[in-house]
Amino acid sequence: MRWGSTFKECEEAFADWHHCALQIVHAENISFRLLAFVRQHLNMKAGTISGTNFEFAKMGGGCSIKTTSREIGLYERLGLFIVSRCRHKIPGGGINEVRTLRLALPTPFNPKFTARGEEP
Repeated sequence: MRWGSTFKECEEAFADWHHCALQIVHAENISFRLLAFVRQHLNMKAGTISGTNFEFAKMGGGCSIKTTSREIGLYERLGLFIVSRCRHKIPGGGINEVRTLRLALPTPFNPKFTARGEEP
């Protein structure tokens, strides 16, 4: 999936991703929760969303951290996110893990799904 270099190209890329992601999530019969907050928290310049499990749970309407973590894993296995992790030591002890979710589409792309603007 190519991310745009202008804001308009990024908006178009997101709309294309979202259209395909909706079809994939529906076909797999999994939660649309992540799709509901992606645009609101998306870094349009990079095509990513970053946060801790706690922050993602808050973005998802206050569901549990375990639920959000599981759903991110499902979306990753479907090829909708490329996930990277970065760990930081917290002053006073502990580790804080930040995940960055990069929008992606599965390869190979299932021909039963349509691109935005195509007839079903």
